Amino acid sequence: MMALIDANYGRRGFTYTHKPLDAHNQIMISEANRAGFSVNISADNLDQADAAAALGIGPVCVVVPENAKGPFRTPGGRQVVICPAQTSHLTCETCGLCAVASRKSIVGFRAHGPSSKRVSLAAVQLELPLWGRGEHA
Repeated sequence: MMALIDANYGRRGFTYTHKPLDAHNQIMISEANRAGFSVNISADNLDQADAAAALGIGPVCVVVPENAKGPFRTPGGRQVVICPAQTSHLTCETCGLCAVASRKSIVGFRAHGPSSKRVSLAAVQLELPLWGRGEHA
């Protein structure tokens, strides 16, 4: 991890992690984000996203249904914005939102690919908001 942090100094590098948020990993994620290498904590639902954001160690992203609209808020009141590369002409290279370690909003990634229907169905069963505008089911 330290080699990645050093290699990305001043370069706006970023990654995602699903690693357990134990004490060691929290320190590593926090240090990476402070040093300019953005480590986005990946969550599988809005409750996990709220819990990860509450740690205050780095930016958070979450999987949302394939037809999710945004922005909307988590049950804990945090704003979720749908990944701009999924909603506009932007690409990861031109957007750079995930490279901003200090951002307060959670980035929602719409389910896509072969498992998108299953992921979306699971999210609907968890009563995730699909319509945006800060409303909840």
